Amino acid sequence: MAYSILFDCRPVRDPISGVARYCLGVVEALVRSEGPQPDLFVQAQRGVNEFLSLLPDRARQVHARIAPGDRRIQNALLEFLPVTQPLLFGWGHDILHETYFADLGRRRGAVKVATIHDVIPLERPELFSKRNVAFSTRNFHRQAREADVIISVSEYTRQRILDFVPSAEDRIVVIGNGVDPGIVSGPKVAPLAADDPLAGRPYVGHLGNIEPRKNLLTLARAFDQAFPAGSEWRLVLAGRRNFEADKILGAIKALLGERFCYLGPVSEERKWQVIAHAQAMTMPSEYEGFGIPIYESYAVRTPIMIADNSSMTELAMRPEQLFSTFDAEALAEGLRQIAAGADWIAPSLDAGYAVVQGATWDKIAAETRKVYERLC
Repeated sequence: MAYSILFDCRPVRDPISGVARYCLGVVEALVRSEGPQPDLFVQAQRGVNEFLSLLPDRARQVHARIAPGDRRIQNALLEFLPVTQPLLFGWGHDILHETYFADLGRRRGAVKVATIHDVIPLERPELFSKRNVAFSTRNFHRQAREADVIISVSEYTRQRILDFVPSAEDRIVVIGNGVDPGIVSGPKVAPLAADDPLAGRPYVGHLGNIEPRKNLLTLARAFDQAFPAGSEWRLVLAGRRNFEADKILGAIKALLGERFCYLGPVSEERKWQVIAHAQAMTMPSEYEGFGIPIYESYAVRTPIMIADNSSMTELAMRPEQLFSTFDAEALAEGLRQIAAGADWIAPSLDAGYAVVQGATWDKIAAETRKVYERLC
């Protein structure tokens, strides 16, 4: 069946978020698969966006025809004058796939798919700027009202959508996130060089942007309790600085001193090194729509401790992995058990690895393509 897709890749920019990783994973797998290939709506501010190189070479990148060097003007037109969509992109797309809280506009005869990852800006507005909250709230309700199909990335997010908009129930399908199939079949993770800052000492890792929602101060206090001053263990964080990052990093450094290592933003190859060579990974966030690093940890068989909230509880393989979100001692005890090789660890890794074998981006893309085919 012939149909054309405009896939919103605007999230592929600095800082790379979980939504951007969703876009990259799904697009890469769609391009590998049989069927119509998506056109990717991308943006560069004044011609600059280094992260567009992460998208597959075979995919056609589409820039808006109006104000090509200013994404603010493009976004304003789509948001407040959605009927200008054909002027920006032409008349050829049958499916408009929105991947975050932003409008792709309207075209007569086109259907809409909206992926909703979470409703955090609606539930926890204090964690975001007023502008972000206003546009996220506006677009959430618009998507819930006008999308022909809503893709929710977890059962938890599905239920939260329905709590706000019960009438959307018949249009929601749950399709989770995935992992790189090359890692699951490998794993193809580079070894650490002798002079690598990650080499030589055991460490607990965390992957994600540095911001209040990630609950990193609880993680730091837990690490301090599990591995006190004088321990050879280190806490390693990898991710871009986001809201209040300097304050958070300063507090962790003051508490842990040389036991703390901040790597900053890392490449895809480096990300897998951080996860695969860690003795333990952590996911202490206050709220996640999914929690991709949990799956990534399972893919390379690294134990992970998970805060007992939101969608993340769906991804735990054993109750021992879960801890009450702000309970540093509970997280510390889990880290101690991992360091001691507790008997629940191996079964959790076996179960997690089995799950991610069936949750690669290829599988996620195949389920997404079924949504497209159903609409066309």
